[in-house]
Amino acid sequence: AGSRRIDEDGGSTFSYEDPEAEASVNLRYALTSTSAAELTVNPDFSQIESDVARIDVNTTFALSYPEQRPFFQEGSDLYSTWIPAVYTRSINEPDGAAKFTGTFGRTAVLYLIARDRNSPILIPGEEGSHEPLVRDGIRDLRSVSQIVRLRRMFGQQSHLGLTLTDRRFQENCGGVGTLLGVDAQIRLLGRWLLRLQALASRTTEPDDTLLTAGLNQVTFAEGAHTLGFDGETLYGHGLYAYLERESRHSIAAIEYTAASPAFRADNGYVDQNSLRRLTLVGGARGMPNRELLQGWGAFVHASRRWNSAGLLKEDWIKPEVELTLTRQIGVELGWIGSRERFAGRRFDDLTRVYLELSAQPNEVVSLSGEIDGGRALARDPARPRTADAVSAGLSASFRVLRRIDLSPRVSYYRLDERGGGANIYSGAIWRGRLKYQVSRAIAARLVVQYDTFVDRLDLEPLLTCRLNPFTVFYVGAVGHQTRYASGAGGDPDDPGDPGLPEDRWKPDARQYFAKVQFLWRI
Repeated sequence: AGSRRIDEDGGSTFSYEDPEAEASVNLRYALTSTSAAELTVNPDFSQIESDVARIDVNTTFALSYPEQRPFFQEGSDLYSTWIPAVYTRSINEPDGAAKFTGTFGRTAVLYLIARDRNSPILIPGEEGSHEPLVRDGIRDLRSVSQIVRLRRMFGQQSHLGLTLTDRRFQENCGGVGTLLGVDAQIRLLGRWLLRLQALASRTTEPDDTLLTAGLNQVTFAEGAHTLGFDGETLYGHGLYAYLERESRHSIAAIEYTAASPAFRADNGYVDQNSLRRLTLVGGARGMPNRELLQGWGAFVHASRRWNSAGLLKEDWIKPEVELTLTRQIGVELGWIGSRERFAGRRFDDLTRVYLELSAQPNEVVSLSGEIDGGRALARDPARPRTADAVSAGLSASFRVLRRIDLSPRVSYYRLDERGGGANIYSGAIWRGRLKYQVSRAIAARLVVQYDTFVDRLDLEPLLTCRLNPFTVFYVGAVGHQTRYASGAGGDPDDPGDPGLPEDRWKPDARQYFAKVQFLWRI
């Protein structure tokens, strides 16, 4: 592995580390036909693809990403709830983990315990979330997480659930986050669906304000607490309710979500609190099944959000039309009109129009794309303002000769000052994935991603050889390169040190790996 380091004189040096060999153990034992215990020590996920990058230049909230690690993927449908009480990526770099999953009659059980050597922290807020800075040398905040999930099925598409999570930091600064919740889904008379969830959290912050530099004087809950990690104990709650009536030709639904200012979920994904949100949905649809038009739908969504003190923060309305055409072609066209209070100011007349298209004419090709444009809010807390925004995306999937899978995609976003003014943000993320099945035993994969917002290029080649049903060999690399502008690295006060003479690509990080996976059946 190698990485670029900043030198004392302001320059940078790329250096390689000595190769390392590590052993990883994963044990799975089937206790019964419907239950199993699994243990992993020093798990290695080097062959897992990186996340698909997402544009985050005009948001104040952290982004969530899907779980890709097989150990955590299995059983993930069990702890999926409407307020995400469990987000397994909160367990970032586990030294070891153990899991029990089982189904006993109509009751499903999951227990997970993991020791993490590099635990992320997410502090939700009313207008944005915060990820505390971590001191040099304590980037690897260690923690132990435990997750318990029970779900009892009954009736038709109905269940009762219980969730308990607990994360305890192992550093001297301490810190504990515990959450308890219940949830239910009840199908009534065939057409009615009721969903309910209630959560209670108790969070004892780490006692180390260096971790929250820049946030220690910021208060919330009308000044009752600070965002700084000063060892406070916080109690919070979250609520969710949803009622839907659906028939062949119509749908109507009402949804309510609430979170108190101190509500947090250390092992979940809760990026916003101090909110009460009410959403209404109504619409009609038909399925004429004609030669061109297979189905249609017309819907109206409306929502209003307050903070916990009752101050109106946002309301919006969204009428939309959906069409299903022959050859699995889908069209969705809509308009969004909204008003929002942000950073102490109110912004009216935020309007956007969007169009989404999808098509899968055969098993070889599938396409999808969307474009969204209009008046948006530039979310700069120091200078919020309305701006002109355009976003677009295009993705495709091609299967060639049954052995080659190609999946390109691009996302674009642009934000300009009103009336054709200066550009605020502009950029795109390009990504391509190519997989070639050389034979039954050998497969090659290449992932290429280029982010123009930061001028970064990522390359991830991987070769997989299945030597026999129980032995798999992986060899691959992960590389990151950044384009540095001319003059980068120079000293403005030293005419003899002008820096780079021209734009140049330089590696920031590079890792090569080889992995042999042996499976034994006992």
